[in-house]
Amino acid sequence: MLAGLAVGRPGVGFLSDRFGRINVATSLTALSGVLCLALWVPAQSYALLLVFALLAGTACGTFWGCIVPVTAEVTGLRRMQSAFFMLCWPLVVPTIFAQPIALGIQSSSGYLTSQVFVGCCYLVAAASMWALRSWKICEVEKKERTDSSWEHPSSANVLWFTPRKWFTRKNV
Repeated sequence: MLAGLAVGRPGVGFLSDRFGRINVATSLTALSGVLCLALWVPAQSYALLLVFALLAGTACGTFWGCIVPVTAEVTGLRRMQSAFFMLCWPLVVPTIFAQPIALGIQSSSGYLTSQVFVGCCYLVAAASMWALRSWKICEVEKKERTDSSWEHPSSANVLWFTPRKWFTRKNV
């Protein structure tokens, strides 16, 4: 996985600049979930496990490659330090206890349960990022509208969680 991460992290940065930070974070987080469910769960050979590790390592580097730019994009530079702390601090406790919890799940329910749990966690994270993307598109459109007219920013009552925002092709 670390070999894949060495390739993936610079690639994540390049793709983020080209297609938008939130778009890349959403896509690669979803890809990580799909890889877990499509390759890791059915892996019966060492070769397939290596392929999974390389591909998942490439995709899972998204978090570390995108967390700071996405945080700055969402919160702004003035609040980025506080927001980054608030994102990283809750990771401490689960990270400390993740391995014993995974071993407990594995011993009581089997290894498959842990694999499916990890894949589903990635997919839930991708869905959350998709909602964030929808919100950010709405914010960008609202700013464009208020910049082009003399409207007050709060006067534009726009829904952000709509199918049109979900599927808009925009680099955010």
